[in-house]
Amino acid sequence: MKISMWTAFLVEDSPESAIETLASCGYHHAEFSDEHGKMLMDRPDPLKAAAELADFANDHGLVLEQAHLHLTADISHPDPSLRQSFLDFLKKELRVYERLGVRAAVLHCGGKAARDQGMPVADIDAITAASLMELCASIEGGSIRIALENIPLTQPFASDLRRMIAKVNRPELGICLDTGHLNLVQGDPCAFLEEAGDLLIALHIADNLGNADHHMLPCGRGTVNWSAFMKSLKTSSYSGLFNFEVPGERFPVSRPIQLLKLKYALELGKLMFELP
Repeated sequence: MKISMWTAFLVEDSPESAIETLASCGYHHAEFSDEHGKMLMDRPDPLKAAAELADFANDHGLVLEQAHLHLTADISHPDPSLRQSFLDFLKKELRVYERLGVRAAVLHCGGKAARDQGMPVADIDAITAASLMELCASIEGGSIRIALENIPLTQPFASDLRRMIAKVNRPELGICLDTGHLNLVQGDPCAFLEEAGDLLIALHIADNLGNADHHMLPCGRGTVNWSAFMKSLKTSSYSGLFNFEVPGERFPVSRPIQLLKLKYALELGKLMFELP
């Protein structure tokens, strides 16, 4: 398994600095974060910058095969013009990420704004499906796929994501399991793995106490059953990143402590694959 850290653990850094630091701590894989994605998109020529950054990462022995798309881009927003602006940005971001070498781009489907306005779920699903069709068409024939992430308030379980993927019926779609999000709805991560099956193309590994998204490292105070999850993961067909998304571990923002935590997380990931 390819143990990974999402780059926003070092969100104060430039993408290049974050890559250098992760590589110096022993990482060979990373998820390119939403925050660093925005930095890349703000450069004068994002496509050229992405190709250069991919070469930079490769020179440091790091592969950025997973990335997070714009966090607040709501492809289900009830305002058509605002929704289209989000889609246009995401299409550009997907092209940039593909140039970066990303194979799984994680997406939140949104829907909260529409629900808050009282829109029926069936109508929200129809808008979401149409938006996903548009995004999939923009990457057709490419090497990048979109990984729909489980979100507690709108798409909490693998069944919700599979239903949406079936509605869209495009090979560009897959699933990202966020273990912390699933724990907030008392979901069973082993059952999620089984139901997601070969549609699972990305992981966000984090723990919490079940009452808030604490984004803690596993095997500490959190309540996810890691032994059971790891047993299921090791027997599954999943071959993507074992990616830590743990902003709750970033503090205090002291570089010596951050470096120790990064090295600890890498060793923890290795040990988790040896759990009985």
